[in-house]
Amino acid sequence: MKKILIIASLILGFVNFAKAQTDYCKDIIIKIDDMKHDTTYYSPVEDRTSGMYLKKATSFFGSFIFFTITKPDADYETKGILVKFDDGSAVSYPADIDCSYLNADQHYLYKGVIMLNDENIENFKTKKVVKYRVANVDVPITDAFATKFRAWVSCIVNKK
Repeated sequence: MKKILIIASLILGFVNFAKAQTDYCKDIIIKIDDMKHDTTYYSPVEDRTSGMYLKKATSFFGSFIFFTITKPDADYETKGILVKFDDGSAVSYPADIDCSYLNADQHYLYKGVIMLNDENIENFKTKKVVKYRVANVDVPITDAFATKFRAWVSCIVNKK
């Protein structure tokens, strides 16, 4: 009987440990600005120079996904972000792309922003991003990061 009780306790412990590991809302970075009475929520990012991250500030009405890449050459006229999801669909988002000189090693940083709204939020809440394209550069997203990112969208969008 003791052996069964010990085994059951171990199994419950592992289940709780696994559940704790999948609470991606704990990964959200919260910054509070007392002067502006503003709270900003950020998702983690794998690489700020070639990655995507989510941001929501209480001073704005909405959540935003930032997409960044670096390139050796400047193109100040580039526009639009193309996102491919795990179901094979690809969605083009009209967006102005900011191009600015970064440094001698990485050259130019391109940053595009999508505002999440009722029309596009379900894609990011229910599908995984496989890759995105900014300024004709494709950036693949790992499956592990895509899984977390999908959860972070739900976590941040639901913040009040």
